[in-house]
Amino acid sequence: MKRVIAALAAGVILLPLRAAGAELDRYTGYYELAPHLVATVTRENDHLVVQLTRQPKIELISGADGNFSFQGIAARVRFMEGPDNVVNGLVVQQNGREAAAPRIDAATAEKLQAPEHETPRTWPMLMGTSVQVLTNTGTDYWPAFSPDGNTIIFSRTIDQKHWDLYKVSTAGGLATPLARNPIGVSATRPRWSMSTDTIAFTATTEDGRDQIWTIKPNGTSAHIIYGDGIALHLFYPDWAPDGKSLIMTTAQPQLIQRANLVTGKVEALTNANLVLPGMASLSPDGREIVFAGQKATGGSYNQNVNTLWLIDAKGEIRPLERSGSQGRAPSWSPDGRWIAFESNRGGPDERYAVFLIRRDGTGLVQVTDYLFNAGHPVFSRNMRHLAVTVGTGENTRIAVVELPELR
Repeated sequence: MKRVIAALAAGVILLPLRAAGAELDRYTGYYELAPHLVATVTRENDHLVVQLTRQPKIELISGADGNFSFQGIAARVRFMEGPDNVVNGLVVQQNGREAAAPRIDAATAEKLQAPEHETPRTWPMLMGTSVQVLTNTGTDYWPAFSPDGNTIIFSRTIDQKHWDLYKVSTAGGLATPLARNPIGVSATRPRWSMSTDTIAFTATTEDGRDQIWTIKPNGTSAHIIYGDGIALHLFYPDWAPDGKSLIMTTAQPQLIQRANLVTGKVEALTNANLVLPGMASLSPDGREIVFAGQKATGGSYNQNVNTLWLIDAKGEIRPLERSGSQGRAPSWSPDGRWIAFESNRGGPDERYAVFLIRRDGTGLVQVTDYLFNAGHPVFSRNMRHLAVTVGTGENTRIAVVELPELR
């Protein structure tokens, strides 16, 4: 269900409408998608909109058949009806699996969406930092540094549907498209290999397949390397130090996989019956993996409750922090001593901040103030900067954080 929830959060949903006007009110209400994640459907004039917990509203557009269709994703949704044709829930169908989301009342929705008890702020702030916002238009996510640290690549959307790769100087200036010619896919989650000077990214096709592609830094030679002709959805590529392999997260089943670019061999590193992983990052020595994830309990994946996990050199998986506090979007420092990540722990109104923690789970320190709502941190090669996102919703931008020397 990760893809379905992601579609609700970032895309357009096609909805069959029986009638216009006031009759649309039969669909309005609250639907529990996952723990602490509620979809609120409301009517605005002659159309419906949906809003996930603490996320922007998205318009619902009428479809031609009797079911929902998620734009760009092979999934369908139908409303469930009880006595007297009253809508009492919805069912998501994807890859032969079904998941029901019951309709709930307003009081239950308010309780589910209420921020959990704040984590006591027992950690220090990192002193000597400064934040410079680099971009000022579009919606920007998933920054990554070039090997020399002078350029940041990222994904930008103007219409909240299609994403393109852009680049901007670390010193500031105009952001420009990376690709010289359109590459025909929606490009997200880029990562720049420090050894081969090649960029890997998630490419979403018009028919909803999520593949791993690579492209040269000059915007040429874009092509698929994994995911052609298969039903799996592939996300978050991250390079091995020698550039000869990479890791990626798959959905249905939800796994971290390692792909050997020389032999073509792909192996699973996690078990979907034990843990559901999100974004993963490979250590600079290639021996360990940190990822955001959660225990598999039979329910839907909910990225908002992820914590940090570590796969060690022996392949054993364990939580990184004893506290079990929320953590997402982890990435390693180039020297392998630190992990940067985003978290809303201790944040007012569920705002996010960037944190650093040592690879042994000690030394937690907060880097940015919650005011920035910062996330997706990645280190520059010299470790003097973090590229991050700041802002909320459609006003999310790319920024660079200047760091003091880390000890």
